[in-house]
Amino acid sequence: PFITLGNSGSLIPVVRTIADFTAPAYVALLGDYRINNLPFTVIGWIGLVGLCLFTWQAWRPRTCNGLFLFGLGMAWCAVGVAGIVSLGRLDYLVEHSGQIFANRYLPWSCLFWCGLLITALSRRADQRNQNRHPAVMLPLVFAVLLLGFTTTRGNVIWARIVQEGLRVDSAGFVSGVVEPGRDFGETIAGEVVDGVGRIRDAGVSAFAWPEARMIGQDVSIEQSPDGSDAGALAIVPIGNRLGGEALRVDFEVELRRDLEMPARLLVVIDGRASGVLVGKPIARGWKFVGYANRAVESGQVVIAQLLDGGRIVCRHNCQS
Repeated sequence: PFITLGNSGSLIPVVRTIADFTAPAYVALLGDYRINNLPFTVIGWIGLVGLCLFTWQAWRPRTCNGLFLFGLGMAWCAVGVAGIVSLGRLDYLVEHSGQIFANRYLPWSCLFWCGLLITALSRRADQRNQNRHPAVMLPLVFAVLLLGFTTTRGNVIWARIVQEGLRVDSAGFVSGVVEPGRDFGETIAGEVVDGVGRIRDAGVSAFAWPEARMIGQDVSIEQSPDGSDAGALAIVPIGNRLGGEALRVDFEVELRRDLEMPARLLVVIDGRASGVLVGKPIARGWKFVGYANRAVESGQVVIAQLLDGGRIVCRHNCQS
């Protein structure tokens, strides 16, 4: 979460400064964390040995309090669930080793270390002052609150990044384009290609967008009463796993206070709706990213907006 927050810009400048220093230092010293798992293996075994030692102490009568047992149970629960998951998906994790760092597995590692921390602090507190709530527990409260804040903020940022990627992929699906080499996470790319046609025929998910129903149709474009947008249009020919020609289209437009930017735009080539762009806010205004299922020079591409009444108005490269 610290690295995620650090990359997010101005949320927490102090955390960003720490992340900018520690992340490159870690990579320079130990290499890519997705490849070199040795540090995590060593730390994990140290944690397991510590858990076993605490468990051995719990067998001795009257040597631990309720909080000690609570932390111990939390840590063992995390180990048990993680063990069931890892053994049950062993073949998959061997084939896709990077998935061991997937966010969905974080609760178990967090639960393990949190339980181990509670156990250690409660043991220390019990030795100093039995049957009371000593100040030694304050670091635990502070650590839990700090980790809760950073993890929550980091997951929000990560969720937005994932959402933006999914929306771009969806724009490609409805445009009839699947970019070669596009990372779909643990989803197998071949299964994505096979499923696009079925989702299109069902008209569900992104294919329920009004813009998706326009793809492949000849359209009549009106001049926008607000005028065309002065933006930067970038077009890159790419391959297409669905077959046929394809373009990746990026369109940046300056922020206009007098106009609300739409969530999606149409790419019109030679009078035919050929692709969809999805937008997101950026520092200078809005950026729209998507695909088109035809190859053409940038001067022939018109960016248009589908209005609620079915009218299509020009937003960029408007013909006079």
